[in-house]
Amino acid sequence: VSQSRYTEIEKKSSDNDKSVGKKYYVQTGSYASKEVALDELASMKKFHKGKIEEVETSEKTMHRVLLGPFVNKNQARKLVTKIVNSGHEAILVKSK
Repeated sequence: VSQSRYTEIEKKSSDNDKSVGKKYYVQTGSYASKEVALDELASMKKFHKGKIEEVETSEKTMHRVLLGPFVNKNQARKLVTKIVNSGHEAILVKSK
């Protein structure tokens, strides 16, 4: 995995997007392996730009693959449908 791909990883606590209000994301996976998450993100770029969000659990760090953000919930829902119809898994998630 190239070092430049790691620049797409973002800690959950650091939110660089200054937009106001709720944001919606399309989650296509959550992985213990950072490399697997990066591969998933690369394969999902054909649908939309995204990021990896690191989430600490009591047992380990998980790497969520998120596409977005969307301020419009319906746009995010349409992307979920498009991804699911292409044979992949996806869910709508809301962030603060």
